[in-house]
Formats: sequence, structure tokens, C-alpha cells
Amino acid sequence: MRIASWNVLHGLGIPDGRYDQARLIANAAIFKDMDLVALQEVDLGQPRTQLDDQAELIGEAMGLPYRAFSPALFGTPGEKWQSAPHEDLAQFGVALLSRRAPLAIHHMNMSGAPFGAPLFIPNSGFIYIKDEPRAAVAMEFENFVIASTHLSFIPGFNIAQLHKVSKWLRQFDKPAMLAGDLNLPPAILHKSTRWTSLTRSKTYPKWGPRTQLDYFLVDEPSAWGTINELPAPSLTISDHLPLLLDCGIA
Repeated sequence: MRIASWNVLHGLGIPDGRYDQARLIANAAIFKDMDLVALQEVDLGQPRTQLDDQAELIGEAMGLPYRAFSPALFGTPGEKWQSAPHEDLAQFGVALLSRRAPLAIHHMNMSGAPFGAPLFIPNSGFIYIKDEPRAAVAMEFENFVIASTHLSFIPGFNIAQLHKVSKWLRQFDKPAMLAGDLNLPPAILHKSTRWTSLTRSKTYPKWGPRTQLDYFLVDEPSAWGTINELPAPSLTISDHLPLLLDCGIA
């Protein structure tokens, strides 16, 4: 089974800083060989991305018919938003795409930190950003469960969120994988969880990777069989490199 995790930065082009639907679709089509794809920073109905349903667009381009989206917030990140659901507001969150039908889809929401921190923004430099709510979406299959998430960039809060998501996944009582942008460098991650990272590639920033922020974490490594990390394709959107692997679980 081939699995990918990709923080798409709502399809923002790097370095031009523009959104182009055709470019998003062209980049997504490169992942057509994948069986499961975890996505982070996904827009739904946002004016900045032409009101697109990005999970649907990406899923269609990848040939993955089963799609699940979980909003972390309602409104526009970095501007005006709320955590309470509101059907008339745009959404921003995480998604999972699959080639086969899951038994069930599960959602989890987490509060953000009550403060922010300076964060590097492509084409803008370091800007003080207020933290925002976070979400996870999981697909449950016969013999495993997989979740996509994007954790806080605030030190300490991301570790607490990692523990919450890990505990949530363990309730399904089957081998679990947590895929996504965890905003934790390897040295801190490995001290913060007993879960195992299946990959070691540096993923951020895309134009000169210096650290790994994106992971496939598993609680039972032997359940996933032989692991082969696949090379990251050349892409023209996002500030993260995607992670891809081929594993033995069926």
C-alpha cells in the first residue's frame, strides 16, 4: 500500500505566492499511484482560493474516490474565524483521501494555544501569528486506522495535542498511523512519544529542507510490514515537501 502525507499550503504557489486551480490539479495528479493521502492546510469555500473544495479537486486529480474533510476553523485563517461550526462560513482544515472505502470516518477537534508566536511565512518573512484550533480526521479500515492532522506551531501545545490524538487513535484497538505536519523537529518528537516514525526525510522548507516536520507515526511498526520510503516528487506549490512510502499492510 502506498501512502502520502502533504501539507498543501492551500495550493499556494512557491515562490510566486499565487493560487491557481489548474496548478493545484496538475500537482495533485502526480500522486495518482497513491492508495491513501493525508492532506493538511486545505481550503473549502475560501475566497482566497476561488471558493474551491480543495479536497474534492485533489481527490479527483489523484483518482481517489473516498474523501473525508475535517474543518479546524470556520472563516479565514490569519484573519477572522471561529471554532464553532457555521454552515455559511468558509472552512480550513485537514483531509484524507482513499482508493478503497473505509469502514468509518472519525473526526477530532482540538483547541489552539491562547497566544501566538513569530512564524516564517513564504514571501513575507517572520510575522506574529496567533495560534488557531486544530483538527484530525481518521479513516478506519478492517485491519488499521489512519489519521491526518496538523498540530500547533507553539512549543508544548503541539506535544499536548500529539498525546491527545495518539490516545484518540488507540481507542480503535487496531494498528494506527498518524500522518501529517506535526510541527515538531525529530529530536523533540522522539522524546515526546513512544510511537515510531517510519520516515526520516527533511521536509521543511521545500526549497532547502533543514528539518523534518511531517511524519508517519505508528504505534505498532511490525504491523505495517516492509517499509520503503519513496522519493518526493518535484512540485510547484506549498512550502513543505510531501512524504511518500510503500508499506506491506494490505
